[in-house]
Amino acid sequence: MKGTIRQRGRNSWQVRISRGYENGKKLLDEYTVRGTREDAEKFLRAKLHEIDKGSYTPPARQTFQQHAETWLETYARTNLRPTTAESYEVLLRKHAFPAIGSIQLEKLTPQHLQRLYADKLAEGLSPRRVQYLHLVIHGCLKAAVKWGLVGRNVADAVDAPRPERREVPILTSEDLDKLIRAAEGTDLEPVVLLAVGAGLRRGEALGLKWEDVDLDAGVVRVRRSLVPTKEGVRFQEPKTARGRRTVALPPFVVDGLKRWRKRQAEVRLQHGEKYRDQGLVCAREDGSPMPPASVTHRFERLAAKAGFEGLRLHDARHGHATVLLAQGVHPKVVQERLGHSTISVTMDIYSHVMPGLQEEAARKLDEALNRARARSRRSS
Repeated sequence: MKGTIRQRGRNSWQVRISRGYENGKKLLDEYTVRGTREDAEKFLRAKLHEIDKGSYTPPARQTFQQHAETWLETYARTNLRPTTAESYEVLLRKHAFPAIGSIQLEKLTPQHLQRLYADKLAEGLSPRRVQYLHLVIHGCLKAAVKWGLVGRNVADAVDAPRPERREVPILTSEDLDKLIRAAEGTDLEPVVLLAVGAGLRRGEALGLKWEDVDLDAGVVRVRRSLVPTKEGVRFQEPKTARGRRTVALPPFVVDGLKRWRKRQAEVRLQHGEKYRDQGLVCAREDGSPMPPASVTHRFERLAAKAGFEGLRLHDARHGHATVLLAQGVHPKVVQERLGHSTISVTMDIYSHVMPGLQEEAARKLDEALNRARARSRRSS
């Protein structure tokens, strides 16, 4: 059993795998891998590993599931964030494999995928989730084309459902103050303060440590997120460079965090050696990380009691942005505080806030020109 790699074109490589002889006939499988030589070498190693494990399937008989398993192992788990790779695997195993997993790659058609998406929508899977499933399948089949297993990506010919954009609720400064007061005295208080006052995401708030907080300077440094996985919660770095940021805190957040730190210190003394200190700002009573899903559900109950039925924790972050924009803060500053990758993302999400700001800008321009015109008249 051996393999060879030969360059066929500028970004094309022929991978040949010799599996010995059967009935006097040499067993030779050929693949075309598009990309770098490193991509071809990685692909060859994966195939040889499959042969060693006894899970190898010759290309002509390879099913969608067999290819997807290889793709998950050799690409997703080595090139993507662990939580992303895990979400890909869950989607494929739960929704794709039962329906199209046994279909041979070269026999997979756009109709198979269109039927899959239609069935999932009929079962009640959200359009956004089906669109994500399509994204994963498309990436998986793109690799099949790159590796020379099929001639085209049939997912290119499929229309995934377009989910309706959920309109971001417009919260006023009074609404945000009401949420903060509703959380006072609970362990959700610092979570709400950081969402409302600093625009932090749920995972960013739950992953924040006191070493990242400078209350004298009034800033927090976002360096990690707490995310749920199959094995439990884990810390991971922000997805983008913009996500790794320093955010200035308003005085009410600084004061609130000072009170919270004092209360946390008292609880730590009460628990003594049983306290599981990880230096977290938002932690359970014993110092351990707060389960993200539990925080989400508890906030929704808290918000409902405060008169905000159906409000999500992420909407408190949206409230942070909409109030700033309504106060005339430049969208670029809002983008930096939220950690969006580009200002266009910020403008797209909060475009519904813009009409009022446009009218205000027009009014201010009119006032400025009228003042200039009046000065000109007086001087002439």
